[in-house]
Amino acid sequence: MVEEWDRSRVWAIAGVVGFAATVYFHVRMPTPAATDISRLITSSSSATQSVTVQGEIASSPRLTRSGKIQFLLKTTEARLVAQGEGASTQAPFNPQSYSGKLYVTVPLDQADAILPGQQIQTFGKLYLPKAAANPGGFDFQAYLRQQGVFAGLGAGRVNVVSDRPQSWQSSFQQWSWHVRQRIVQAQIRGVGEREGLLLSAMAIGRSGLEMSFDLKNLNAPFELRDRFTQAGLAHALAASGFQVSLLVGVVVTLTQGWSSRVRLVLGIVMLIGYTGLTGAQPAVLRAGIMGTVALVALTQQQKVNPLGSLLLTATILLLFNPLWIWDLGFQFSFLATLGLLVTVPVLMQKLDWMPPAIASITAVPLAAYLWTLPLQLAVFGVVSPYSVLINVLATPLITVISMGSIVSAVAAVVYSDFGSYLAWLIYLPTHGLVKLAEIGNQLPGNAFSVGAIASVQVITIYGLFVLVWWQRWWQRRWWMAGLLSISLIAIPTWYMNTHRLRATILATNSAPVMVIQDHGKVALFNCGSDQTVRFAVLPFLQKQGINRIDWAIALHPLQTAWEQIRETVAIQAIYSSSAIPVTAHSKSSLTTHSLLVSEQPLPIGSTRLHLIQPAPPVLQLEMNHQHWLVLEQTDLLAQQALVHHSLNQAQVLWWTGEELLPEILEKVQPKVAIASARAISPNTQTWLDTHHVTTYITGQDGAIQWTKQQGFVPVVEMNG
Repeated sequence: MVEEWDRSRVWAIAGVVGFAATVYFHVRMPTPAATDISRLITSSSSATQSVTVQGEIASSPRLTRSGKIQFLLKTTEARLVAQGEGASTQAPFNPQSYSGKLYVTVPLDQADAILPGQQIQTFGKLYLPKAAANPGGFDFQAYLRQQGVFAGLGAGRVNVVSDRPQSWQSSFQQWSWHVRQRIVQAQIRGVGEREGLLLSAMAIGRSGLEMSFDLKNLNAPFELRDRFTQAGLAHALAASGFQVSLLVGVVVTLTQGWSSRVRLVLGIVMLIGYTGLTGAQPAVLRAGIMGTVALVALTQQQKVNPLGSLLLTATILLLFNPLWIWDLGFQFSFLATLGLLVTVPVLMQKLDWMPPAIASITAVPLAAYLWTLPLQLAVFGVVSPYSVLINVLATPLITVISMGSIVSAVAAVVYSDFGSYLAWLIYLPTHGLVKLAEIGNQLPGNAFSVGAIASVQVITIYGLFVLVWWQRWWQRRWWMAGLLSISLIAIPTWYMNTHRLRATILATNSAPVMVIQDHGKVALFNCGSDQTVRFAVLPFLQKQGINRIDWAIALHPLQTAWEQIRETVAIQAIYSSSAIPVTAHSKSSLTTHSLLVSEQPLPIGSTRLHLIQPAPPVLQLEMNHQHWLVLEQTDLLAQQALVHHSLNQAQVLWWTGEELLPEILEKVQPKVAIASARAISPNTQTWLDTHHVTTYITGQDGAIQWTKQQGFVPVVEMNG
């Protein structure tokens, strides 16, 4: 009776804590203040607004994939700029006071002029960040909102008002910026761009990749990150518990014989300095707090409960900023550490037939992999089959490089050339780690798309993990939990893929793109530019669990973009509307390459495709007894020729937003019109409105999905 009462009390306390945490989370959710800079963009204004703003640079400038420099600006003053006024400094500033932070991007040539903590004035286009426009796409709006940012600014020239920081936090941020720059430059000078960036990332974290603005290859940081992420080695590019453990060990070893108070103070100062130097990311803060707890235990000769330390650390961080619970770095760091604490001892017992050193370097990556896999599938939908093996092989290299990179970084702060020399001494293992990632990425099936799993699947799988950890009955039947976890992923994925008939028109800025999923078969119409493939097409395919495209319909000679897809997703056959040049590499990579023949139907699963004319491309689709007409970049002259063609009526019109002749619209008589464009011609819009045609514009509504059950649904509505 007493035991039941105690158990009830525990659950009651847990419920109260959970409720309080939910309330606290919503209370701390950032909202724009009445004077926030985003208020300058009103519903009556255009999507962007020209402004001149003044404020303090509140973050370290970093390089973006587009070759620009990005930073956060803590706004103090701003004023609207009249049309035609431009960025002229002759006009009086006459500002109004504003608050809030701005996500600012400036040209690369401004990199040398900006530092954290500076007071600057700049001119540009103020805009509201957009939510994800495609299923599974990056939600830029949510990403900024978690940082308390509600507007962005595309700026040009930066005018420095004052170099002097206004607070000690800004002074520390500026000092750490100079230190990081010195470290990165010294290590790149010692071993070259690629290996130098890797050393810097392993020494000071992600910021080591993003703050090199004078590289010969500006894509080098992103190529390195993509390569390591695909190989399952992304953790090697982040400052984490390993570096913190190394620092704690160095302090404890070098201060033997000193008083415990002095050792503790020196250790804490070093950990605070290192955490600040890396940018105080949530994952590094987690490692720093746990390192502090370990340091206290070591210097005071006390024992510490690692699991309790992890839970205490998570509680402290989430009390400080509850929004970090959505930070992927925090999530992966917490789960990987939890896996190391609760699963490595068990795995070491199972691997007792191995030499202890080999068993250890096998158990650690395997435990981290198991505990982060469900989250990885939920976020990315991709699994790396060789990840554990690659991490086992990489562990000795990572150990040597981590120690060497930190020693080189410390030396670079004192004497830059000496830091470069020490970096040169560890060139071989650094180069070897880069090559290992490259080899891993070249293995067949190195990135297998399972598809993004739902939250309920993630929670259930982690629930099974906890049962195996806590309950002896489940510990003896761990294989059953493993089979259940695999079934929870495999069965729903198989069922959805084999029973799904869906067409998705992606929101893109280049060529119109559509993916048809037809009972396990996949067709891709166009792929767009390289940027469209990277940020729209591939994320969608991966989160849908698509590993093969059965029919690739190429209406444009964008060969490099198709090759980029082929590196990740197999292409069974490619069809083009005209004689698109195909490189020798492509011919050997693709199974077949054929030309679409006018009026000769091409079966695409249960869908049938008819090419009406090759240039400009005009297609007809028949899907589920529904006829589509596809027009792409058809000018008025081509439309006049098309008027005399025997066009059939179509329930769905999909085109690129240009003005269409009324004669074509009258012949087609669409019920639904979809424009892959930011806006459509006013005359065409008037005709569609007059004839009560349901109209979707991907530039405003996001991607458009069609299913037999729901019809057409824009992604904006799905997210809402």
